[in-house]
Amino acid sequence: MVRVVRAAAVLGDEFTPDALVPVAGLPQDRVLAALDILGREYLVRVAGSPALLAFRDRRLRKVVYDDTPLGERRLLHRRAAAELAGRGAPPTAVAGHVAQVAGFDHPEDIGILRRGAEACLRTAPELAATWAEIAVRLTPVYDPRRTEAQILLGQAWLLAGRPADARAVLHAALPSLAQPLPGAESSGAAYCMQAERMLGHYPEASAIGERTLAAVPAQGHPIAGMVHAQLAEVADQSGDDLAARRHADAALVLAREHCPGPVQAGAQALAAHAALQLGGLAEAQTATDEAARLADVMSDGALLDDLLSLHRLGVAELALERFGDAERHLLRAADLCRRTGQAYALPDVLAALAETCLRTGRLSLALSAAEEAEFLATRADRPDVRASAEVLRAHALLWSAASDSAEDALAVAERAVLLTRHLPWRWAVAVRARQAELLLCCGAWERGDRLLLEAAGGEALHGVRPGARTRLWELLATGAAARGDVAAAVRHSRRAAAGARWLPLPGVRAYARRAEFRVAAPYGERARALSEAADGFGRQSMRLEQCRTLLLSARRLIAARRGAEAVRQLCAAEELARACRSPRLGAEAAELRRLLSPDQPRTSGGAEPLTRLTGLTDLTGLSGLTGLAALTERERQVAELASAGLTSSGIAARLQLSVRTVDSHLGRIYRKLGVPNRTALAQRLLQPKA
Repeated sequence: MVRVVRAAAVLGDEFTPDALVPVAGLPQDRVLAALDILGREYLVRVAGSPALLAFRDRRLRKVVYDDTPLGERRLLHRRAAAELAGRGAPPTAVAGHVAQVAGFDHPEDIGILRRGAEACLRTAPELAATWAEIAVRLTPVYDPRRTEAQILLGQAWLLAGRPADARAVLHAALPSLAQPLPGAESSGAAYCMQAERMLGHYPEASAIGERTLAAVPAQGHPIAGMVHAQLAEVADQSGDDLAARRHADAALVLAREHCPGPVQAGAQALAAHAALQLGGLAEAQTATDEAARLADVMSDGALLDDLLSLHRLGVAELALERFGDAERHLLRAADLCRRTGQAYALPDVLAALAETCLRTGRLSLALSAAEEAEFLATRADRPDVRASAEVLRAHALLWSAASDSAEDALAVAERAVLLTRHLPWRWAVAVRARQAELLLCCGAWERGDRLLLEAAGGEALHGVRPGARTRLWELLATGAAARGDVAAAVRHSRRAAAGARWLPLPGVRAYARRAEFRVAAPYGERARALSEAADGFGRQSMRLEQCRTLLLSARRLIAARRGAEAVRQLCAAEELARACRSPRLGAEAAELRRLLSPDQPRTSGGAEPLTRLTGLTDLTGLSGLTGLAALTERERQVAELASAGLTSSGIAARLQLSVRTVDSHLGRIYRKLGVPNRTALAQRLLQPKA
């Protein structure tokens, strides 16, 4: 009885009676008699199929397994491996037993473990790494199979989302890349390059990639396609769009010749992204359509060969403002990553998903995706994804928080910027630009303007991707208008218009039209600019931007004493704010309603006017709303203390705020009262109240 129970525990969660006979080493009649007793006591039950048996509870099996003496357990595992191998069981079933007893006295164990690791590489990379690591340990240093086992281990660590471990083992396997590479080592070099890229070591990744291309037997080698794809991404991060396009096109040609469907889809998406950076909108749209068709007809099992292809497709669709398709493909990629343990792509997928949801106003999903991406990227030592996810989380926090303070969001963005360490890569520039964008949205015009121009390399914004420039020029135009710098506002607005002509996507054109609103003189033209901007954002389901534009339009209409039209705009904005789950935008809509009915009391606990947060203050048309009555209670407190001569730090200590928050309050006060400094503010407060 005991021998049968122990043999069953060693065989696994499910077992067959005929397998128990050789493993237990007992006659068949005794095994069947023992099973009868176990069944009557309900210790063993039928599992799904009548041919399969299982313990009543997995915990019971674990107790029996742990209680089996070590020597007997090893003997049972060895018998189980031999029996399963003789029956032609899958390599993973045999390797599971061999891994428990593998030793130098059984050289055949190395091959069994390697075959098992290869079989589960895409479906359970952590398990594959465990088996490959045992194979490496058992293979003698002089045995050429050791290098192959190390490359397999590096690939498994890479897929499991541990690029630092993959890099270490691959560098040990490939002490020199200066010599011509045989087949296995060329693939190892490609994986090593991928690990370096994931860790943000772009010069090293580029050097390994170029050397690998020179060392493989011919440019038609299948590994060359993978290397070209990695080189395209490295060149993209370096800002070399021409090199990125060249490598992406080469990767696509090779993928069509040598690689399965998912690799082709990823190469198409990579080529689309590279074309878009050079202004090839039509070409990018065609390539993205083809990539989406390839991905959508593939089974989940087929896509496991290259889950990065779905990420690349999602990124291309995001850049083309196909937010619904991007979200669909990114969610599918995230689900496959979680189900299979291919964690290497999950941080990138979640960061792209966070940005997609932020653009469409799905703030809750954006926040959760950014938080998970940040956690996973930190664990995997991925500074690029971690910083990107943190700054995206800061933006989601800004719009989804109920508090009237932006301190939490700004603090998260500050932490993200620390990770960039003034690095020149595009992801680092994008993080710094996102922080500046956050400051501009909070009304910190001068600091935000300065940081953005420093990060992006001047007013032309050459440092950021072309698709993001128009949005940033619109913010710069808003800041310039807020500071009264009409010439700068006009320059930024014209750049935004040129950016929209270069990349004529509806959302990009909407940003340009909103920038044009800043400098348009005739009232009718200003109204048309806002209307077209709101329509453009609406067509692309960019609900957050549509809501902000409608609030700006409502504010303009209130200033023009056109209350009925303002109410219609506010109703639409309130509906969008609820859909986005943005208390901040809802609070601004409520404040505008209060301005429509000045006698209506302010709701208790309500947030202050959040004009600073939309970054959309119309400073040329609100003369009726710029008196002291427009100040919130907190702004009144700050204004009175500032006029009394207290410094920002003194005000911060008195009101228990941060100095940054005090400066933000002062910036809003200056704009609302139309004063340039504290002296003018003190004089304004001495005048009769407006």
